[in-house]
Amino acid sequence: ADRAEQVTKVDPAGCGARNFTVSGNTVTLCPTLCAEVEASTEGALTIVAGCQMGEECVPVAAFETDCMDGIDNDCDGFLDRLDIECLQ
Repeated sequence: ADRAEQVTKVDPAGCGARNFTVSGNTVTLCPTLCAEVEASTEGALTIVAGCQMGEECVPVAAFETDCMDGIDNDCDGFLDRLDIECLQ
């Protein structure tokens, strides 16, 4: 079964176990998360972002309201059919 996991963007100085940083158009996994991804022998890494680079997500609803609009309506980091609310 597919498993989606949300990780949090942080400033480089705050790099923790389950985080990543962004510089320009480059996404860098923090060391612990990077090591976990490198060690994985199954699955795929897919990056899904709900906002354009440098843009803060502003929720328009408490849950994903439109599962086909390409927008992260609830700012939980999951778009459309990847959001738990759309898996019905």
